[in-house]
Amino acid sequence: MATPEVDLKAPASNISLGLNVPEDRWTISASGPRLGPAVLYWGELLAMILIALALSRSARTSLKLHDWLLLGIGFSTVSWFALFVFAAWLFLIDWRKRLHHEGWYWRFDLLQMAFVMLTLAALISLFAALQTGLVGQPDLHVISRGWGAGDLKWFDDLSDSVLPQGHAVTLPIWLYRALMLAWAFWMAWSLVRWSRNALSAFMQGGVWQPVFAPRAPVAAPMPAPAEAPAVDAAATSVETVTEAPELPNQAELPLPPEEPKQ
Repeated sequence: MATPEVDLKAPASNISLGLNVPEDRWTISASGPRLGPAVLYWGELLAMILIALALSRSARTSLKLHDWLLLGIGFSTVSWFALFVFAAWLFLIDWRKRLHHEGWYWRFDLLQMAFVMLTLAALISLFAALQTGLVGQPDLHVISRGWGAGDLKWFDDLSDSVLPQGHAVTLPIWLYRALMLAWAFWMAWSLVRWSRNALSAFMQGGVWQPVFAPRAPVAAPMPAPAEAPAVDAAATSVETVTEAPELPNQAELPLPPEEPKQ
Protein backbone atom coordinates (compact mmCIF):
# COMPACT_ATOMS: atom_id res chain seq x y z
CA MET A 1 0.00 0.00 0.00
CA ALA A 2 1.17 3.55 -0.74
CA THR A 3 -0.02 7.10 -0.75
CA PRO A 4 -0.96 8.46 -4.19
CA GLU A 5 1.69 9.99 -6.38
CA VAL A 6 0.99 13.72 -6.82
CA ASP A 7 2.82 16.18 -9.05
CA LEU A 8 2.14 19.81 -8.10
CA LYS A 9 4.35 21.26 -10.86
CA ALA A 10 5.88 23.46 -8.18
CA PRO A 11 7.91 23.12 -4.96
CA ALA A 12 5.97 22.48 -1.76
CA SER A 13 6.65 22.66 2.00
CA ASN A 14 5.12 21.36 5.23
CA ILE A 15 3.81 18.26 3.53
CA SER A 16 1.64 15.83 5.49
CA LEU A 17 0.85 12.38 4.15
CA GLY A 18 -1.64 9.86 5.50
CA LEU A 19 -2.49 6.24 4.86
CA ASN A 20 -5.30 4.28 6.49
CA VAL A 21 -4.75 0.55 6.75
CA PRO A 22 -7.98 -1.50 6.70
CA GLU A 23 -8.83 -3.58 9.75
CA ASP A 24 -8.58 -6.79 7.75
CA ARG A 25 -4.86 -6.20 7.18
CA TRP A 26 -1.92 -5.72 9.54
CA THR A 27 1.15 -3.60 8.96
CA ILE A 28 4.54 -5.28 9.12
CA SER A 29 6.69 -2.48 7.66
CA ALA A 30 6.47 1.19 6.71
CA SER A 31 8.72 3.54 4.76
CA GLY A 32 8.61 7.07 3.36
CA PRO A 33 9.78 10.47 4.58
CA ARG A 34 12.01 10.54 7.65
CA LEU A 35 9.28 11.80 9.97
CA GLY A 36 6.91 8.88 9.72
CA PRO A 37 5.75 5.63 11.29
CA ALA A 38 8.19 2.97 12.42
CA VAL A 39 7.62 -0.70 13.19
CA LEU A 40 9.68 -1.51 16.30
CA TYR A 41 8.74 -5.18 16.37
CA TRP A 42 11.61 -6.45 14.25
CA GLY A 43 14.32 -5.02 16.47
CA GLU A 44 12.55 -6.43 19.52
CA LEU A 45 12.23 -9.80 17.77
CA LEU A 46 15.97 -9.87 17.12
CA ALA A 47 16.66 -9.18 20.79
CA MET A 48 14.21 -11.94 21.76
CA ILE A 49 16.01 -14.43 19.50
CA LEU A 50 19.34 -13.65 21.17
CA ILE A 51 17.78 -14.04 24.62
CA ALA A 52 16.18 -17.34 23.56
CA LEU A 53 19.57 -18.58 22.41
CA ALA A 54 21.11 -17.70 25.77
CA LEU A 55 18.26 -19.28 27.74
CA SER A 56 18.43 -22.52 25.77
CA ARG A 57 22.13 -22.83 26.62
CA SER A 58 21.64 -22.10 30.30
CA ALA A 59 20.07 -25.55 30.88
CA ARG A 60 17.92 -24.13 33.68
CA THR A 61 14.71 -25.42 32.12
CA SER A 62 13.66 -28.31 29.93
CA LEU A 63 12.94 -25.99 26.97
CA LYS A 64 15.07 -26.21 23.85
CA LEU A 65 15.92 -23.40 21.47
CA HIS A 66 12.91 -24.02 19.22
CA ASP A 67 10.63 -24.02 22.28
CA TRP A 68 11.89 -20.61 23.39
CA LEU A 69 11.59 -19.23 19.87
CA LEU A 70 8.02 -20.43 19.39
CA LEU A 71 7.05 -19.27 22.86
CA GLY A 72 8.54 -15.83 22.28
CA ILE A 73 7.10 -15.36 18.81
CA GLY A 74 3.60 -16.26 19.98
CA PHE A 75 3.65 -13.86 22.91
CA SER A 76 5.59 -11.10 21.14
CA THR A 77 2.65 -9.93 19.04
CA VAL A 78 0.48 -9.63 22.14
CA SER A 79 2.50 -8.55 25.17
CA TRP A 80 6.14 -8.77 26.20
CA PHE A 81 5.06 -8.59 29.84
CA ALA A 82 2.91 -11.71 29.42
CA LEU A 83 5.94 -13.49 27.97
CA PHE A 84 8.02 -12.43 30.98
CA VAL A 85 5.41 -13.79 33.41
CA PHE A 86 5.20 -17.13 31.62
CA ALA A 87 8.98 -17.46 31.41
CA ALA A 88 9.28 -16.66 35.12
CA TRP A 89 6.86 -19.53 35.84
CA LEU A 90 9.02 -21.94 33.84
CA PHE A 91 12.13 -20.89 35.74
CA LEU A 92 10.30 -21.23 39.05
CA ILE A 93 9.47 -24.85 38.19
CA ASP A 94 13.15 -25.64 37.66
CA TRP A 95 14.23 -23.77 40.80
CA ARG A 96 11.59 -25.54 42.89
CA LYS A 97 12.91 -28.92 41.75
CA ARG A 98 16.44 -28.01 42.80
CA LEU A 99 15.44 -26.52 46.14
CA HIS A 100 16.55 -28.13 49.39
CA HIS A 101 13.87 -26.87 51.73
CA GLU A 102 14.57 -28.83 54.88
CA GLY A 103 13.98 -26.59 57.86
CA TRP A 104 12.30 -23.75 55.92
CA TYR A 105 8.94 -24.17 57.68
CA TRP A 106 6.88 -20.94 57.21
CA ARG A 107 9.17 -19.73 54.41
CA PHE A 108 8.45 -22.94 52.51
CA ASP A 109 4.71 -22.34 52.90
CA LEU A 110 5.09 -18.82 51.49
CA LEU A 111 7.02 -20.27 48.56
CA GLN A 112 4.23 -22.75 47.84
CA MET A 113 1.64 -19.97 47.86
CA ALA A 114 3.81 -17.88 45.54
CA PHE A 115 4.11 -20.91 43.25
CA VAL A 116 0.33 -21.19 43.02
CA MET A 117 -0.13 -17.45 42.42
CA LEU A 118 2.50 -17.33 39.68
CA THR A 119 0.94 -20.40 38.04
CA LEU A 120 -2.42 -18.61 37.91
CA ALA A 121 -0.77 -15.48 36.51
CA ALA A 122 0.97 -17.52 33.82
CA LEU A 123 -2.30 -19.19 32.80
CA ILE A 124 -4.10 -15.84 32.66
CA SER A 125 -1.31 -14.43 30.48
CA LEU A 126 -1.54 -17.43 28.17
CA PHE A 127 -5.31 -17.24 27.76
CA ALA A 128 -5.13 -13.48 27.12
CA ALA A 129 -2.51 -14.08 24.42
CA LEU A 130 -4.64 -16.76 22.78
CA GLN A 131 -7.75 -14.62 22.84
CA THR A 132 -5.97 -11.63 21.35
CA GLY A 133 -4.22 -13.74 18.75
CA LEU A 134 -7.35 -15.53 17.58
CA VAL A 135 -9.86 -12.68 17.54
CA GLY A 136 -7.85 -9.49 18.01
CA GLN A 137 -5.27 -7.40 16.19
CA PRO A 138 -1.52 -8.07 16.45
CA ASP A 139 0.59 -5.45 18.18
CA LEU A 140 3.81 -4.87 16.24
CA HIS A 141 4.56 -1.72 18.23
CA VAL A 142 3.98 0.68 15.36
CA ILE A 143 4.87 4.25 16.29
CA SER A 144 3.03 6.82 14.19
CA ARG A 145 1.82 10.40 14.35
CA GLY A 146 -1.65 9.06 13.74
CA TRP A 147 -4.19 7.47 16.05
CA GLY A 148 -2.87 3.92 15.91
CA ALA A 149 -1.16 1.25 13.88
CA GLY A 150 -3.81 1.58 11.17
CA ASP A 151 -3.45 5.36 10.84
CA LEU A 152 -0.03 6.05 9.33
CA LYS A 153 1.18 9.63 9.06
CA TRP A 154 4.29 11.13 7.44
CA PHE A 155 5.66 14.66 7.41
CA ASP A 156 8.18 16.33 5.12
CA ASP A 157 9.27 19.95 5.37
CA LEU A 158 10.20 20.51 1.72
CA SER A 159 9.64 18.78 -1.60
CA ASP A 160 10.05 19.29 -5.30
CA SER A 161 7.08 19.35 -7.58
CA VAL A 162 6.43 15.62 -7.01
CA LEU A 163 5.28 14.89 -3.47
CA PRO A 164 7.00 12.10 -1.54
CA GLN A 165 5.14 8.87 -0.99
CA GLY A 166 4.55 6.78 2.08
CA HIS A 167 4.61 3.01 1.73
CA ALA A 168 3.34 0.23 4.00
CA VAL A 169 3.76 -3.51 3.69
CA THR A 170 0.66 -5.27 4.96
CA LEU A 171 -0.64 -8.82 5.20
CA PRO A 172 -4.20 -10.17 5.50
CA ILE A 173 -5.36 -10.59 9.07
CA TRP A 174 -6.56 -14.14 8.43
CA LEU A 175 -2.97 -15.20 7.89
CA TYR A 176 -2.02 -13.93 11.32
CA ARG A 177 -4.93 -15.70 12.95
CA ALA A 178 -4.13 -18.94 11.15
CA LEU A 179 -0.57 -18.75 12.47
CA MET A 180 -1.86 -18.06 15.98
CA LEU A 181 -4.21 -21.04 15.72
CA ALA A 182 -1.27 -23.29 14.87
CA TRP A 183 0.64 -21.74 17.78
CA ALA A 184 -2.31 -22.46 20.07
CA PHE A 185 -2.23 -26.16 19.17
CA TRP A 186 1.51 -26.32 19.82
CA MET A 187 1.02 -24.46 23.08
CA ALA A 188 -1.68 -26.87 24.25
CA TRP A 189 0.57 -29.86 23.57
CA SER A 190 3.53 -28.24 25.32
CA LEU A 191 1.44 -27.07 28.26
CA VAL A 192 0.57 -30.66 29.14
CA ARG A 193 4.26 -31.49 29.48
CA TRP A 194 5.07 -28.34 31.41
CA SER A 195 2.11 -28.86 33.73
CA ARG A 196 3.37 -32.32 34.65
CA ASN A 197 6.75 -30.85 35.53
CA ALA A 198 5.05 -28.11 37.54
CA LEU A 199 2.95 -30.59 39.52
CA SER A 200 5.97 -32.81 40.17
CA ALA A 201 7.98 -29.82 41.40
CA PHE A 202 5.11 -28.58 43.57
CA MET A 203 4.70 -31.98 45.26
CA GLN A 204 8.40 -32.66 45.72
CA GLY A 205 9.24 -32.90 49.40
CA GLY A 206 5.64 -32.33 50.47
CA VAL A 207 3.08 -29.62 49.87
CA TRP A 208 3.10 -27.98 53.29
CA GLN A 209 5.31 -27.72 56.33
CA PRO A 210 4.59 -26.74 59.93
CA VAL A 211 4.71 -23.02 60.44
CA PHE A 212 7.23 -23.31 63.24
CA ALA A 213 9.86 -25.89 64.00
CA PRO A 214 8.52 -28.64 66.28
CA ARG A 215 9.84 -28.42 69.79
CA ALA A 216 12.15 -31.15 70.93
CA PRO A 217 10.60 -33.34 73.67
CA VAL A 218 11.77 -32.33 77.12
CA ALA A 219 13.36 -35.25 78.96
CA ALA A 220 11.87 -35.99 82.38
CA PRO A 221 14.33 -35.19 85.18
CA MET A 222 16.02 -38.22 86.69
CA PRO A 223 14.98 -38.82 90.32
CA ALA A 224 17.71 -38.10 92.82
CA PRO A 225 19.13 -41.20 94.48
CA ALA A 226 17.58 -41.84 97.90
CA GLU A 227 19.93 -40.99 100.74
CA ALA A 228 20.74 -43.80 103.11
CA PRO A 229 19.51 -43.09 106.65
CA ALA A 230 22.17 -41.87 108.98
CA VAL A 231 23.36 -44.68 111.21
CA ASP A 232 25.03 -44.15 114.58
CA ALA A 233 28.45 -45.67 114.36
CA ALA A 234 28.53 -46.29 118.07
CA ALA A 235 25.24 -48.15 117.94
CA THR A 236 26.21 -50.31 115.01
CA SER A 237 29.70 -51.06 116.12
CA VAL A 238 30.17 -54.63 116.91
CA GLU A 239 31.63 -55.31 120.21
CA THR A 240 34.67 -57.40 119.74
CA VAL A 241 35.62 -57.61 123.35
CA THR A 242 35.44 -61.19 124.57
CA GLU A 243 34.28 -61.52 128.14
CA ALA A 244 36.26 -63.78 130.37
CA PRO A 245 34.33 -66.82 131.60
CA GLU A 246 32.93 -66.29 135.10
CA LEU A 247 34.71 -68.45 137.63
CA PRO A 248 32.59 -70.16 140.26
CA ASN A 249 32.80 -68.89 143.84
CA GLN A 250 35.22 -70.84 145.98
CA ALA A 251 32.73 -70.97 148.79
CA GLU A 252 30.23 -72.71 146.68
CA LEU A 253 32.55 -75.49 145.58
CA PRO A 254 31.93 -78.84 147.27
CA LEU A 255 34.58 -79.87 149.74
CA PRO A 256 36.51 -83.04 149.11
CA PRO A 257 35.60 -85.88 151.39
CA GLU A 258 37.73 -86.18 154.51
CA GLU A 259 40.11 -89.11 154.74
CA PRO A 260 39.54 -91.47 157.69
CA LYS A 261 41.99 -91.13 160.51
CA GLN A 262 44.12 -94.11 161.41
